[in-house]
Parts: sequence; C-alpha cells; structure tokens
Amino acid sequence: MTAAARPEISRADINKARSVRAKRAASYVRAGLIIAVMAAAWQERAFWPFLHDRMQLTYDFGLNLYDNSADARGQIAALTGFDNQSSDNGSTAIVDTLKKLSE
Repeated sequence: MTAAARPEISRADINKARSVRAKRAASYVRAGLIIAVMAAAWQERAFWPFLHDRMQLTYDFGLNLYDNSADARGQIAALTGFDNQSSDNGSTAIVDTLKKLSE
C-alpha cells in the first residue's frame, strides 16, 4: 500500500493565511477602540470637547426629528412597546424609562 500523496503547503501560503487572520482580528480591535473612544467622548466633555459637542448636536437633532415624526414614534413604539406619551417635562417615555433604569 502506498500512502496518498499530500500536496505540500508552501510557507508563503501559511504566512498569507496567518496575515489574513491577523488583519481580521485587528479590524475587530480597531472597531472596539473606536467605540470606546466615542463612548468616552460622549460621557466626558473634557476628553474631546469638539467631538462631544458635535455628538450632543447630533443627539439633539435626532431627538428633534423623532419628536416631530409620527412615523418614527410609531415605529419605535412598535419595536419597544412604549406608548410614547410625553411626561410633564417634555421628555418621551423612552427617556423616562432610561432614567428609571439608571437610578
């Protein structure tokens, strides 16, 4: 009996496969670092004032769009089960619930 001939894998192919795996892992690490920096800038203005201010403007813009759009409120209500009735201070039910959860 003879053993089946196994084609040899070249070192170049092994190194190429290793570099592909390393690049994939590096992309996940990069995404995680970006998310961490964005979260830090959102939480603490002193960390990156320019980005923090822009994020606040974007949040306010999105909240304004949400408040003025019955379609968006209906879609969020369908997804979350909230009735979207405003409280006395003008915030939405979602914001009120998030405040309750953070206490």
